Amino acid sequence: MSISSQVCTATTLISQSELVQDCFLAFRFLAQSEVFQRIFETKMMEGISRRLEVHGVEPDTMLVLLEYVYSGDVPALLQTLGGDVNKTSALIRCADMYLLQDLKDTCFLHLLDQICQETAGALAILAYYHCPSTKVKAGIAFYCQQ
Repeated sequence: MSISSQVCTATTLISQSELVQDCFLAFRFLAQSEVFQRIFETKMMEGISRRLEVHGVEPDTMLVLLEYVYSGDVPALLQTLGGDVNKTSALIRCADMYLLQDLKDTCFLHLLDQICQETAGALAILAYYHCPSTKVKAGIAFYCQQ
């Protein structure tokens, strides 16, 4: 079931001043992201208004992230990402912002499956800044040592 087809009522997520989703399903996101839990549990403006502006994330990236959080569907996620390294990298950065380690590692493993000489350096830099699991780091190191 697609997030965009759901009846939405609670939290508004905004990306680059564009409405991405007005939806009750965002609460599931809250349950999986300590960052969002803390924002909405406090007396910060976002907690009081139940509205959060998300900057620096493309609407398409946020929708993929929300779809994954809602469904947990890894095959659908990988199909959506395809071989697009830029789209996968953007999702890694977004997952890192909201402390979604499982999503981050899934994306890193997807990129690791496609690693080649042209992408190894960029993947190593991405891993340096966005702290994947030990398994992912080991995979990158293994490839680079060959």
